Amino acid sequence: PPPERIYIGGLDPPRLTAQDVLNRLPKNAVEIHSVESSMEKPYCHVTATPTTTSTTTALEIFFSTFNNVKWKGCRLMVQAARPHFL
Repeated sequence: PPPERIYIGGLDPPRLTAQDVLNRLPKNAVEIHSVESSMEKPYCHVTATPTTTSTTTALEIFFSTFNNVKWKGCRLMVQAARPHFL
């Protein structure tokens, strides 16, 4: 399947960073292609594909793992990201 661009909102660097979120993903669930994040912004964009051959998409894996989860005082939000401006 083609890589999907995923928006993860609700981050609060330095309390909760994009790397913290990626470290909590289930082992070998998705292959991460790129991560766009900033210490000043409360969100990140992740480009990923699922590693399994099932019908589950990378967005579904992120959504079921993180959407509406409260962690380190932050409530995370996951959705499909808009296409990259480039």
